[in-house]
Amino acid sequence: MENDVNTAIEVGRQLRLYFEEKGMTQQQVADILGIKQQNVGVHFQGRPFGKNAAMKWQRAFGFSAQWLMTGTGKMMLDDVTPHTIPTPPAPSELDELIPIVPNGVTKMDNAPKIHQFPRYDFYFQCVTDAMRPEIYAGDLLGIRRLEPGAPLINGETYVFDTKSAGMQIRMLEEKEDGYLATAHNDRYKDTFFPRSEVLSIFTIVGLVRVK
Repeated sequence: MENDVNTAIEVGRQLRLYFEEKGMTQQQVADILGIKQQNVGVHFQGRPFGKNAAMKWQRAFGFSAQWLMTGTGKMMLDDVTPHTIPTPPAPSELDELIPIVPNGVTKMDNAPKIHQFPRYDFYFQCVTDAMRPEIYAGDLLGIRRLEPGAPLINGETYVFDTKSAGMQIRMLEEKEDGYLATAHNDRYKDTFFPRSEVLSIFTIVGLVRVK
């Protein structure tokens, strides 16, 4: 047990140093993960990683989930470009540099590359306050399409494309026959989407807040 605690403390220390070298604050890390700042801080202080949390950090930053949970193996995956916080482009530059997925789009093939975030497929512009305070209307989210059948982390926020309602952003809970979509904002009711209704699901791997 003591070894497990010491391992978690060492993992947290290395994570803290990693992000300090990148010039990233705990709040910036939390924004990318879609979690609260204090949940980042407790891992920096030595809280052990569970599988769901480790997979979330792996997808967002390229850390090895095995290393996060056990302290063994390489810290970073070999085939992942580590995430960095870019300087948000000026609004006048966005139209030229970033493909925006407008609300209501239901088919997105031949996705152009986004040079600021090389591992992202699109930017999705949030047009609703359904996910406040995590995500605000006007926020630009870097999103990457999940492979069909890829497992979801229940309760995590995803962007997903539907046949009848267009692009949506909600916390998803995977059910046997579909997905339960839940907003952070209590003014929005939970919605169930059958699997046949969902065309694509995207994980959120970055956020640009243009004020």
